[in-house]
Amino acid sequence: MTIKLAPNLTLPKNAVTQTFAFLARKGAGKTYSAGKLVEGLLEVGAQVIVLDPVGNWYGLRLSANGKSAGFAIPVFGGEHGDIPLESTQGEVLGKLVVDRNLSAVIDVSLFRKAERKRFVADFAEALFHHAKTSRTPRMLVLEEAQTFAPQNVQKGEERMLGALEDIVRLGRNYGIGSAMISQRPQSINKEVLNQCECLFVGQLNAAHERKAIEGWLVGHKGEKGWTDELPSLPVGTMFVWSPQWLGIMQKVKISKKVTYDASATPELGGKVVTPKELQSTFDLEELKAALAPPPPEKKKGVAPARAQDDNQAQEQLEVLRSAFMKERATYAALIAGVSAELGRVASSINELVDKLKTHPALADSFTAKVPAAASDVVKDVRVIKQARAPARPPSDKSEEPAPALQLKKGAQRMIEALAAFYPGKMTKAQIARAADMTPSGGAFNDYWSALNREALLQRVGQDSYVATEHALETLGKERVIVPQNQAARIAFWQERLKPTEAKMLRLVADYTMAGIGITRAGLADNVGMTSSGGAFNAAIGTLVRNRLVAKEGDLLKIHPWLAGKE
Repeated sequence: MTIKLAPNLTLPKNAVTQTFAFLARKGAGKTYSAGKLVEGLLEVGAQVIVLDPVGNWYGLRLSANGKSAGFAIPVFGGEHGDIPLESTQGEVLGKLVVDRNLSAVIDVSLFRKAERKRFVADFAEALFHHAKTSRTPRMLVLEEAQTFAPQNVQKGEERMLGALEDIVRLGRNYGIGSAMISQRPQSINKEVLNQCECLFVGQLNAAHERKAIEGWLVGHKGEKGWTDELPSLPVGTMFVWSPQWLGIMQKVKISKKVTYDASATPELGGKVVTPKELQSTFDLEELKAALAPPPPEKKKGVAPARAQDDNQAQEQLEVLRSAFMKERATYAALIAGVSAELGRVASSINELVDKLKTHPALADSFTAKVPAAASDVVKDVRVIKQARAPARPPSDKSEEPAPALQLKKGAQRMIEALAAFYPGKMTKAQIARAADMTPSGGAFNDYWSALNREALLQRVGQDSYVATEHALETLGKERVIVPQNQAARIAFWQERLKPTEAKMLRLVADYTMAGIGITRAGLADNVGMTSSGGAFNAAIGTLVRNRLVAKEGDLLKIHPWLAGKE
């Protein structure tokens, strides 16, 4: 049995355990081509599991016209799902598809990001480890693969990436093949993409995207020249490169699918096809029960509580709660009174210390007469005497701790941002942006003067500043420390930029980490803007002014300062 994808391309049935990648711009046929592979695998009886974050793979259940039945495959989750899916069911579903050798579409398009990360991590770990004891050939398809295996890993994605990397790198040992689909090859984790054995590449317009493909070819000893043809490839036409498994490098036109293409883009004025909702051939109630969490175990020898006992316990709880609230109110009033009295005492002490500053001769007699209980006042008086007295050699005794420095919130944010990058330097514009202020504003300049006056920052260049040791001691345990690596620095700034600016910074970082840059036009296209527009140029100006992005010829790359190289 073989799998025919194109008139001039037929795959052996062991394709189920190979590693594929389908890469092309949106609308160029990457999902369609992968769908043709999945159809062929299902026709030869192979198990296929699709992780779908978009919500289009339900089309496998329908014929090409959307009116009759396609493959008998259940859909878990999503708008067209047979069975609703909870984000906590990843592990149990991973075990279920392995135990039953069940082909399935797993639609995670309705999950929020955090829910999707948790579900996919649980599912992938369970699938991989359970397959070790059930080595049946199966294929895992990852739609929008960069969603599950990103090049730049954010907080909370580590476990998900690790599980999928295990599947792609080691899965073949346990009968698991994989197919990755993406319109952004530069954003797929390189450790994962480099494991690909068979590459399908369709139309790609941007130079940085073709650069990412060339990087894969270099690692697999392929020729790069053909990538120049990628921008002009017709929709549905693919270059196929398999250096070892098939030993081919050829251009193919993917044959028509037999199932419904739910990923097709609707055309203005075109006929709208409404797919028919088909009755599932599976026992849905039984599958729901299989996904349900097991009932809690009953403890042996413990009789169920009676209703009367429950009522009595509830009454006792209410009595205790009421007594607690009364005691709480009493102590709250007492604490408020003590706080007010302490405030009055502190005010009197401050007035007394101010008077002593103008009469230092009274310090000795006052210190001798003051009660021991007023030790704080004694300390203040001693400080006054020492300030007026000539300098003395240092003694072995430790100095009294300095009073806490009081800064306004804006100044606090400014010095916290500068201290976060210690011993690194920041410009005045960077400090202002990190503190959500403007460097030309009156408030910013007032706060700047206060930080200078308190010796919390030091100028170390024409427009470079560093936090002083005094600033670090002042912030103490409250100081936030940004690790001196590019990923941590980018995360710090993304939280302080506007959404569009943050997205642009992330994209520039993606292409820089891939060993290439991105043009202004390419960046504008990725964020849905025009490179000549005022909003786009304002955002670029912010990134360049704050040393987050640098221009290298016609390309934009991460600034060396942000990469921790300055």
